[in-house]
This record gives sequence, structure tokens and C-alpha cells, in this order.
Amino acid sequence: IHTAALQPELFNKEFLCLPEIDRRTTKGREEYAALCASNPDKTILKAAEFNKALEIATEIRSNRHVMRLLEGAFVELSVDWTDRATGIQCKARLDAYNEDIGTVVDIKTTIDASPQGFARKLYSYGYNRQAAWYLESLKAHNEAAHHFVFPSCSAIRTPSTANPATTRQPYSRPSILGKTQLRTYAKPSRVVSGHSS
Repeated sequence: IHTAALQPELFNKEFLCLPEIDRRTTKGREEYAALCASNPDKTILKAAEFNKALEIATEIRSNRHVMRLLEGAFVELSVDWTDRATGIQCKARLDAYNEDIGTVVDIKTTIDASPQGFARKLYSYGYNRQAAWYLESLKAHNEAAHHFVFPSCSAIRTPSTANPATTRQPYSRPSILGKTQLRTYAKPSRVVSGHSS
């Protein structure tokens, strides 16, 4: 879904729709083996998965608010940095970062993409901590990082991209929690009663 939505020019180069092949038969297994051998660099998806990815990506890319955020953005951006307080090497993988407006975009699929439904998932899945981590990765490189947007779409029913709401600096407490976890991780492990801690 991410490739189809963020890098559509790469989708058909990296993924292949599995044709109707009955792999229960000898002929079907031979056809499948030949298909894999002739496409060694591609991920083969079942037709339903392939079409669903394109369907959701089309819905995302038809949303003018989302496309405005993605215009000129860096996509599938890997960020490495060293936490100053602990010296720990950190990594983040951003779906998209629009440098011009200091905004990170992270696409999510969910059962309920309504604002109310997604809000319930925001904290239960730790998306708030993820947002804080990603913003921290950019700030470590002195990049402008003021906003985080989660365009969400349904993976079950007909896709419905939620209106992406931009929130200013909502992640101070999760960011503090992340720094606390890093400090805990940095402490040397101890062995107590035969168990490491």
C-alpha cells in the first residue's frame, strides 16, 4: 500500500499480481515456480491483495489534502541519529517528510477510518509515541518538524481517507517518555537470581 500510494512509479516494478494458478496440481506448481524464477526481484501478491493495495492507494492519492502534504516531500525517508543524552544509535523510517511545511506524513490502514474510530486507535497502538519519535529524529538533524499527520483509510470496507488534521506540537509527553525509555535501555543489564534484567 505504501509503495502504491507514495511511489506509484515503483509499484509494478516491485510487485506482481499472481495470475490464476492452481498450485495443488503439478502443472500449477511448475507454472508458479517459473513465475518466481522469471521475477526474482518482485514480491508476488494474490490478486485480492494486489487490487486492494491499488484501490486504497488510489483513494489516498485522490484526496487533495493528502496530495498537498505529499507534494515535494521526501518519501520512505530513513533517518539515523545518536541520542545526545545516552549515546544510543537511533533509527526512524518516515513515510514522507515535507520539508517546506515541516510536516511528517504517516499513512495508516485501519478497520474504522472515521475520526472517532481512528482516535481510539491512536493511543492503543502507540501512534502518539511513534509521532514523537519521528519528530525527534528530524529535530536531531536540526530539521523543521512541527506537524505530524496520519491520513487513515479503511482496509476492510470501501476505502475512506480521513481528513488529515494537522496538530501543532501535541507530543511533548510521549517525547519525554521516549527519552526515559532510552535512558532505561542504556543502563547496563544486571543479573538477579539467575535472571538478567
